[in-house]
Amino acid sequence: MNHYVYKKKLLVTLIVLLILFAAVFIAALIGLNKNYSLFSTGLPVGVENILVMILSVLSMIKVIHEIHRL
Repeated sequence: MNHYVYKKKLLVTLIVLLILFAAVFIAALIGLNKNYSLFSTGLPVGVENILVMILSVLSMIKVIHEIHRL
């Protein structure tokens, strides 16, 4: 029974992470279109937003992979 509860909590957490990374991706995409920086790291605005979008996509792929492994 504990194994089932653990898997359910893990699945919920992974889905929340997936939604969070999707929201960050959308925010970076909007920032790229409106030319504003998401985190102000000192990089050019376009480069920073593209890097955030790439890392968000890679993170979403990783989360989907972890969900698939359950």
